[in-house]
Amino acid sequence: MKLAFSSLGMPGAGINELIRCAEAGKAEGLELRIAAGDAISQDMPASAQRSVKQRLEDSGLTLIALSSYIQICSPEPDEDVIRALHQSLELAATLGAGGVRIFPGADRGNGETKDWDQIAAGRLSVAAEAASGLGVDLLLETHDSHPTGRDISRILRLVEPAGTTKAIWDVLHPWRHGERPEETASDLQGSLAYCQFKDAVLGPEPGSVILTLPGRGAIPITEIARIAEEVSRRQGDQTFWACLEWEKAWHPYLEDLPAALSAFRAILKPEATP
Repeated sequence: MKLAFSSLGMPGAGINELIRCAEAGKAEGLELRIAAGDAISQDMPASAQRSVKQRLEDSGLTLIALSSYIQICSPEPDEDVIRALHQSLELAATLGAGGVRIFPGADRGNGETKDWDQIAAGRLSVAAEAASGLGVDLLLETHDSHPTGRDISRILRLVEPAGTTKAIWDVLHPWRHGERPEETASDLQGSLAYCQFKDAVLGPEPGSVILTLPGRGAIPITEIARIAEEVSRRQGDQTFWACLEWEKAWHPYLEDLPAALSAFRAILKPEATP
């Protein structure tokens, strides 16, 4: 198991600051979100792309993915969504990223009845050839309209050719929707890319959660890591990545990323924690 973290935990940080945080926290990988004002943006100049790639190579860190905000079930025309996918895939290939994170994003409350799974699968199938040619994975996250492993697996079964899109298991969403880790693992077996970890307790309002430092919440982090690592091993993966997604960008009250990364390491790699 290797540890990574998302740049979501350090909004506005440049690549050098992120690398220093990784080195101090003994993380071996990064997940960089594509966002204006952050280390990576969709319109960054080619010279900046080359600089970021070189810094990552010099540091020895693995760029496990770029986190896009593309919603594969967006009501936008197919060609617009697919164009955005291609742009993010090309950026990922240039930077040496392993994949591009995608959200489901189906709008089930707009009064229209649509086959969201088929819409998502159709678009992913079109983008799959480009992804394969670039050596970059399409990564669909357990999130929003498709929060569970079962939800994501319905889409992945429809994508052609099979195996061209993988899943990111964001542990918060299956947990808060009552899906047991064994169920999520079973549904994602054969397509799991990596896990995004966070911790939380259920909030007072239906469906709400309160984020906590890793180890202080109710999400069974160690159990999920054990199960997911076994899934990864059965898939034949050489490395299982456990990525901390610390939502500092959305919740400024949270402690700074280094504290969360330290707590995360203490749970999953206690033998390597000072």
